[in-house]
Amino acid sequence: MNQYYPSRRKIYNTLVEPQVKRCIKELNQVYCQARYTIKKARTLFDLDNDPGFLPNPVTVPDKLPEKSGDPTVLFLGRLDGEKKPEEFMQLAERFPDVKFIAAGASHDPEYDRMLRR
Repeated sequence: MNQYYPSRRKIYNTLVEPQVKRCIKELNQVYCQARYTIKKARTLFDLDNDPGFLPNPVTVPDKLPEKSGDPTVLFLGRLDGEKKPEEFMQLAERFPDVKFIAAGASHDPEYDRMLRR
């Protein structure tokens, strides 16, 4: 289904990734938004120290919202190949009694249009 992703990834890996790694090594400070990515980032970018932890700011309500009576599944994110949005769409077809909502967009306009059909 995603015929565009592999060639784009090869180009990125060859041309862009080495430049990104070099730039990240030159930064004064690096942060991760999830604790589990700290060690991975240090290894991936060959950092001398662990990146800091800077979580997304989320306001937690005092009272939990009331649960909907209708089962609902949300895909919230970038609709690109590595996130496998096609599998989300296939699940939506398999479970017609469940409400599926996809919110996001692909970096590839053609792939995005194909997903929205």
